[in-house]
Amino acid sequence: MDGQEPFASGLEAMLHDPDVPVRVAAIETLLERKNNNRTAPLNTALNDEVPELRFAAATALLRLHHPAGRDFLIQILYSERLRE
Repeated sequence: MDGQEPFASGLEAMLHDPDVPVRVAAIETLLERKNNNRTAPLNTALNDEVPELRFAAATALLRLHHPAGRDFLIQILYSERLRE
């Protein structure tokens, strides 16, 4: 086990914290990590019940050039256009 595994599992646990700002901070921290294992928890966060958290996860994935982030944001834009 490398020294980052407990830190990573702690961050992933923070994504399930009842406090939304804690979950958003976990997403921001995952984005800053230089680790290839950060996209899976961000993808999971796309299904969060809180819209702001889903948006934070999508923008983080977009910044990582992950297609799930782009696809999620395009879906939001498309649904907003339908409401006009």
